[in-house]
Amino acid sequence: MKNIFSLFKSNSCRTKLLISYLIFLVAGALFSTIFTPYLLRKQADILVERMGRYILHYLQQPAEVALLTGISDYLDSPIKGLFKDESVLGVVIYNKDGQVVFVKKKTRYKDPVLMLEDFKDIENSIDYFEPRMKRIRIFLEPVRSSPLSEELTESPPELLGFVRVDLSLEHFLGYYKEFLALVVGTYTLMAALAALLAYYQARQIASPLKRLVDGARKLRSGDFDVRVPEDNVTGEIAELIQTFNNMVEDLRRREEAIKESEERFRTVAEFTYDWEYWRAPDGHFIYVSPACERITGYPPEAFLRDHELYDRIIHPDDWLKVQEHRRAKRTSPGEPEEIDFRIIRADGSERWIGHVCHPVYGKDGRYLGIRGSNRDITSRKELEERILQTQKMESIARLAGGVAHDLNNLMTAVLGQAELLRLALPSDSPLADRADKIITSAMQASGLAQQLLAYARGGKYAPRVINLNETVRDVIKLNERSIGHNVELEVDLEPDLWPIYADPSQMAQVVMNLIINAVEAMENGGRLTVRTFNSSLDTPCGDISPGRYVILEVTDTGHGMDQETLANIFEPFFTTKFTGRGLGLAAVYGIISNHGGYIQVDSTPGKGTSFFVYLPSLDPQTAVQHRAEELEEKEGDVCRILVVDDDPAVLEVIKEYLEPFGFLVDTAQNAREALYLTGKKPALILLDIAMPEMDGVDLYPLLREAAPEAKIIICTGYSSDGPAKKLLSLGADGFIQKPFTQRHLIGFIRKHLHNCRVKRCLTKGKVFY
Repeated sequence: MKNIFSLFKSNSCRTKLLISYLIFLVAGALFSTIFTPYLLRKQADILVERMGRYILHYLQQPAEVALLTGISDYLDSPIKGLFKDESVLGVVIYNKDGQVVFVKKKTRYKDPVLMLEDFKDIENSIDYFEPRMKRIRIFLEPVRSSPLSEELTESPPELLGFVRVDLSLEHFLGYYKEFLALVVGTYTLMAALAALLAYYQARQIASPLKRLVDGARKLRSGDFDVRVPEDNVTGEIAELIQTFNNMVEDLRRREEAIKESEERFRTVAEFTYDWEYWRAPDGHFIYVSPACERITGYPPEAFLRDHELYDRIIHPDDWLKVQEHRRAKRTSPGEPEEIDFRIIRADGSERWIGHVCHPVYGKDGRYLGIRGSNRDITSRKELEERILQTQKMESIARLAGGVAHDLNNLMTAVLGQAELLRLALPSDSPLADRADKIITSAMQASGLAQQLLAYARGGKYAPRVINLNETVRDVIKLNERSIGHNVELEVDLEPDLWPIYADPSQMAQVVMNLIINAVEAMENGGRLTVRTFNSSLDTPCGDISPGRYVILEVTDTGHGMDQETLANIFEPFFTTKFTGRGLGLAAVYGIISNHGGYIQVDSTPGKGTSFFVYLPSLDPQTAVQHRAEELEEKEGDVCRILVVDDDPAVLEVIKEYLEPFGFLVDTAQNAREALYLTGKKPALILLDIAMPEMDGVDLYPLLREAAPEAKIIICTGYSSDGPAKKLLSLGADGFIQKPFTQRHLIGFIRKHLHNCRVKRCLTKGKVFY
């Protein structure tokens, strides 16, 4: 039985069908072999019994007559007719005592002998015997006197004897054997036909199913072009094959759509600037875009192999923030929110990351993982720092502008009066030395105001074409003694240094501040390197564009600075020294920025610091043009100058500055006086900005309309980035910042009045600068 079940488990459908048919046929054959003969035997017994009863009934009357008369001839005729039947073997008549009265049997038939006890139980019924000879049946019936004989004998019916008939089953079985042979033959033929039909049906079913199985295997291996032929297939199998082919076609289209979608996704992910990824619920990475290698220094395969790498590269100071954000997004997804954190690249450097992630859930609510996007925002962070620095500088600019304006107005009067006093005193006068000290102090106060404006990138500038090497040499020569004997100075200046357009005094302040800062950083001595060289930038660097630049390098071997200190060195009033004001590097930053330059700082704690100052270079043609404009103009006519300022002391000083050089000077303290004096047709107007009633911004267009040919110069204590910038954009011809010396003012006017004659004025043989 187990073998049969194993055949059903391991063989093909066709084999299973054939085995099923064979089992059915064998079962039918067994049934026919066992039950058909039994049924035929039962049927033969029934027919024999019926025939035996019929013969007994047929011989009842002849037997009665023979037993009553004792004459057996009455039995010859009916018995002779019975013996024509092959099934009748013998007839015996017994008297009531069981003695044979008459007997007739066929030849070679040896009848069984009945004993007296065989007759005891059949006096009133028919019975039959089945002797040892299995194919013989013996029927026995009592014979009684009939009603007719009772009347003749005038006695009740009595037992006269017995009639016995022996019948053979062979004859009956012969008929049934023929029938059985016919049945078996018919069944065998039908079984053969059924086997052929089963084979055909099995083949009709199994062959298409085998093709379906082969097609399913190819489909499983990824062959979406497989199709199952529908040849010679009908019915449900044909529908099954057609449904399978339609399913394969749908799967092929779906697979193509998925591949196309994946290709689009992969193309977008691989060419996007951001680092995209997908993490499974257990934390493993399912996908990592190639951009991760550019951002982190690790290839995508590293994250796919080691899912903990992502957490390890997060900066320790930001790790808790990232984990908290991740937990929050898991418990309450909501809209994606960006957080910024730092990572440590494979090379050890830091990068700022803008991170957005969102949990992914299936339609059934099942958590599928996290999809995230990381963007390198290091440049943005640096820009934010620069913007913050700029905002700080603008705040200082507003503060410094107000302070410097008032201080410059005061210093203009103090310096002017002191200069005029010094010019009026003899050289040997005891008051001359005091006047010189007043001038020196006023110049120092003016320098402090200029420093404040320089920090705010708004100081006064007198740019011209210069060679930075000359400025470096002058500053080093001036500060040789302050450098100190324990500092080794190394100077390397480019012989063919490109020219720059800059204010020499401001450049000198930059060089001096950088050198002093470097020397102070080497308390125990060291090496100070000052170098200049040319450089052409092909890519942007910091805030400057590609182009030609002159670079000043100042390097020391001092204690260096850490990252936190580097981030603050250009902030106003930030200092690491007890005696410093924190204005030196801030002033350098303001001056260089105002000249369109850039400062790069490299520093390592314990090894030293290098400052690289980038200054835009002039091309040769522009340099020649600037030098031509600086040539001294020829003498011309005497010019009239109108000075507009609300401070009488400033008006007095400027007037006394200019008149000795041959200028005709008119002064006005308000707008009404100024407009009236334009009737004298001044060649140049010095216009202050902060004035009562009407300030310089509102007065400017009226003066331009009243004196269209006059040069209007803005003369104020504010920086050039304030209201003066607006007037310059409206067409003002120049800007000069208070305070200024007599020589500076004369030189500035000569530059703007080309056709005016300027006297050479020597008072007591000296002009003070």
